[in-house]
Amino acid sequence: VEYSRDVSDATRITGGVRIDHLVDRAGSRRETEIASGALVAEQTYPTRDKTVLNGRLGVTHALDDALDLRAVAYSGFRQPTINELYRPFRVRNDITEANAALKPERLYGGELGLEWRPADNLALDLSAFYPRLKNAVANVFVTDAPGFHDGLGVFVPAGGSLSQRRNLERMRTAGIEAAATWRATPALSLSARYLYVAAEVTRALDEPATEGKRPPMVPRHQGSINVAWSPMETLRTEAVLRGESAQYDDSLNERPLAGYVTLDLFAGFDLAEGVELYAAAENVFDKEIEVGRASNGLLTVGTPRLVRGGVRLRF
Repeated sequence: VEYSRDVSDATRITGGVRIDHLVDRAGSRRETEIASGALVAEQTYPTRDKTVLNGRLGVTHALDDALDLRAVAYSGFRQPTINELYRPFRVRNDITEANAALKPERLYGGELGLEWRPADNLALDLSAFYPRLKNAVANVFVTDAPGFHDGLGVFVPAGGSLSQRRNLERMRTAGIEAAATWRATPALSLSARYLYVAAEVTRALDEPATEGKRPPMVPRHQGSINVAWSPMETLRTEAVLRGESAQYDDSLNERPLAGYVTLDLFAGFDLAEGVELYAAAENVFDKEIEVGRASNGLLTVGTPRLVRGGVRLRF
């Protein structure tokens, strides 16, 4: 249910309430030996159901013709995925077990923002946000001792590790997001975005080693600069410079991933109506982008320089 109303010429309020009913049933996990087909393990899980109520309240106030102030408070939830509940996975010798007892994540937060349009061709946006996450699902380290782990029924190979998806009681995030768009000429536009995120696990009674740590794969700084140029109606070009600061691959912050800056280029030319000839280059400077680090130090890197082109048809 949503409701929106102008309470004055300058102020508008918007509110909403949402109810979700979740049913998780017929969950099971069955493992067999590939060579013989023999049953190794079989588990079934009880039916669970939950009703979740969430709300949102926002206010937008025009301070003048060019400056808007907005504020919003909200709550939300995320149901664990089928993979998180039931499907384990393994990357080399690092094993991550599923967890059928996971609770839904709950989110409570607020945001303040300013939108300023000092000229017809210039827009600036600044937001500050502060959400708190309850029961955050994380891949939590269990052990790196080789051998059979009785609690989870898993054999850990030498040089490997065992983790499991588990709920962390509290996670706090504070951040700032800024964006600017400038149309210098009808053919040339520039935009820039910056995101600062300070995220931290603040309470994890069952996993105290994760308290005070940053969640995996969350860099503090992210940003991009985009330049789009169309010197003629049939030709479009674009350059995007983007980057992220260092982050971690694990919940204990012991496996760092370096930050990076990379450049992508694109050009498209309309040969005829609905027919476009294009060329694109990703990671132009062939930067090594670290996307994963195993417990033994083995590094996984992202896509190297990639150049592609072709013809795109639109019907």
